[in-house]
Amino acid sequence: MIGDMQNWTPNVASIIEHARNIYPKQEVISRMVSGEVHRTNYDEVCIRSRKLASALEKDGYKKGDVLATLALNTYRHLEMYYGISGMGAICHTLNFRLHPEQAVYIINHAEDKIIFVEAPFVPMMEALKDQLSCVEKYIILCDQSEMPETGLKNAISYEEYIESGDEDYEWPAMEDDAACGYAIHRELQETLRVFYILINQIYFILKLR
Repeated sequence: MIGDMQNWTPNVASIIEHARNIYPKQEVISRMVSGEVHRTNYDEVCIRSRKLASALEKDGYKKGDVLATLALNTYRHLEMYYGISGMGAICHTLNFRLHPEQAVYIINHAEDKIIFVEAPFVPMMEALKDQLSCVEKYIILCDQSEMPETGLKNAISYEEYIESGDEDYEWPAMEDDAACGYAIHRELQETLRVFYILINQIYFILKLR
């Protein structure tokens, strides 16, 4: 017999939904790459996370797909954490300090289908793109008016991409052991170890806090 006391179907996005319900006007403040200080709140972050999730589904991405971010700590990155994992895909945060050979290995090993890229990191991706056959699309974290000229495959600005998303998108129910994040840890002898982050681990960490 299997006990069902913890038989539930959580979603990481319920965290931002909770924040929106309790603290909708709580500010989220970001220092952008331009130096500008950007202000938003949990209400707007939640709605834009839904729009991202909806846009990804409309674009054919689904549960279990690995989607990467090469991004800084801004409101858009926060939206990506919830939008990507909330629709069932796996959020793979890349480290811009990696040696190019390691970056190529990690991206190909994860089979990243999309890379969300900060504009200053576009040249880095352009230098590696011919070695990244798994990547189908690059989403540049900027407004459409700020979009740089680039030869990256199917490149589009983040703001244009989420524009068609549904702000009333409903998050799917997920198994509590579903993967929502992907990380690689470098050992002392340069060996790379892969970790999948599970939904129930996220909730356990929050409970400890």
